[in-house]
Amino acid sequence: MCGIGGIASTSWNYSDSPNEVMTRVSTALKVRGPDASGLWSCPTDFVCLAHRRLSILDVDHRSDQPLSSDDGRFIIVFNGEIYNYKELRYSLEAQGIKFKTNSDTEVLLYHFCMHGVAGLAQLRGMFSFVIYDNAERRLHLARDPYGIKPLYYSILKNGLIFASQVKSLLASKIIPLTRDYASKVAFHLLGSVPEPDTWFKDIKALPAGCYASFELSSGKFEISKIEDISIAWLEKYPSTSADFNLQAYIRDCLLESIRYHSKADVPFGVFLSGGIDSGVVAGLLSELTEQSIIGVTIAYNEYKGQKEDEAPGAGIIAKQFSIKHHIKIVSKSDFVNDMDSIFSSMDQPSVDGINTWYASKAAKEAGLKVVLSGIGGDELFFGYDSFRSLPLAVRITSLINKAPIIAGTLSYLLALISDYTKNRKWGEVLEFCNTIQGAWFLKRCVSDPQSISERPLEPKELRHLLQFDPIHWVNLQVENQSPVCSLALAQIESVTYLKNQLLRDSDWASMAHGVELRCPLVDVKLLASLSGHFDQIAKSKGKSLMANSLFKKLPDAISKKKKTGFSIPIRNWMSSNNSHPSSEPWTEVIEKHYEDSIRKLTENA
Repeated sequence: MCGIGGIASTSWNYSDSPNEVMTRVSTALKVRGPDASGLWSCPTDFVCLAHRRLSILDVDHRSDQPLSSDDGRFIIVFNGEIYNYKELRYSLEAQGIKFKTNSDTEVLLYHFCMHGVAGLAQLRGMFSFVIYDNAERRLHLARDPYGIKPLYYSILKNGLIFASQVKSLLASKIIPLTRDYASKVAFHLLGSVPEPDTWFKDIKALPAGCYASFELSSGKFEISKIEDISIAWLEKYPSTSADFNLQAYIRDCLLESIRYHSKADVPFGVFLSGGIDSGVVAGLLSELTEQSIIGVTIAYNEYKGQKEDEAPGAGIIAKQFSIKHHIKIVSKSDFVNDMDSIFSSMDQPSVDGINTWYASKAAKEAGLKVVLSGIGGDELFFGYDSFRSLPLAVRITSLINKAPIIAGTLSYLLALISDYTKNRKWGEVLEFCNTIQGAWFLKRCVSDPQSISERPLEPKELRHLLQFDPIHWVNLQVENQSPVCSLALAQIESVTYLKNQLLRDSDWASMAHGVELRCPLVDVKLLASLSGHFDQIAKSKGKSLMANSLFKKLPDAISKKKKTGFSIPIRNWMSSNNSHPSSEPWTEVIEKHYEDSIRKLTENA
């Protein structure tokens, strides 16, 4: 896992050279790749590629990037891991390719050279990469289907610039700092900015599962979809034989994914949160390796003895699977000292991710370069309570709205509840809960839509908001009928919250410490293997099919524990130490600190 950047232009109208621009970008990416850095410039065109390396596979400097093909035609910069690189390598060697390294980067380079865009579907891993073709004078850009690894770009007057992080692009000093007002509204509603937009108008994310090309000769930039995970919830369910054992099948699928995700030439461990997801990942990992496994847990004295405390449950899991347990206690003073570093690392404003930042810091302190996480288990095994409550709410709301008198009375009662609880979402239930996507949106909102519309806004922001349909973020392809509502919600969670919040935060927060975070439950091949059985998995209770996939079972204290989520007393710390009123919206607190980090970045770049 690394940081990449590059620029390509048909002409050059900037005071600094391409190398100078990319040196600034590379410097901003240093935390992502502390082990090595590289810069490649085209001798005949305005093309420059930059790379910062975190060495995981073949740590020898022969695998440093940018990496060129033998004939010098293709040059790659790559961020991520290709877990099935050995199988791809065997195939390429059979076709006469001779390798100089043992890295997945070189395999990816020649695999693309041989198979082009069609070969991307064969990749199992997390990736964003760019390959420059000297002969055709063309950039090839690609990103993994789940969107685990980021890739941002900006269209220049005569070219294209890209990088692994938004802030590294800002460090180039050639991109306007104009904010995107719709993205600002999105953040205050959902707590993150949905791709392909970013906080900045002139920076976009290459969407997950997409390929793009930029022709240097014409300046033409095109994006196409190569793989869409949404279809996994649209599959027709195959008939199975009478002796088919779904439980055994799920175990085999999970074992295979974790086996691929545990390949590394450096020490690795696992994040232990005390729940089923991380418990299953840790348990299966312990079955696959005889090496000592280190488990990392974050704890807070404010939560000691409360349900929010993850340490006791994580300790039970560690004991069950003989895992060396590393518990990091984070205090208010720690946060005060770390605040500047946290917001400097935060690539786009987010209400989450600070917990992962501390977990990754603890992993680094424990000597780890790679950690496995249980992210994705709720989406894959229908673990959120909302998968059961929201479909019921939609059915009830649809019936109520067909009876005007009842709807009017209930609307009045909901307004009273809204005033009493100070939670104005109650007053918007009948408006949003007619559809599964509207119900999901209202449930996920960190700020209610009505209060957003009442905020003091600049005229430009207000115009954007008045034309705004927030539900357009919710990409839903599954129909809304009750038998498949859980499937619809799993699809929505995977292509919105998982992609735009959990995975993005996991990336910047872990890379801030030079730690590679892997998600064996967020795997396109695992998704394909399980999708044909989603109807059965959705009917199982409390992720039991996942929890029971271990030979050495999870203790009841873990498998039957009510889901609490991963919380952190960060808001109280910020309120008491930085003069933020407790009533101030959390998103506004985050925005202020994020904007301050942007100011410092642009002043120092």
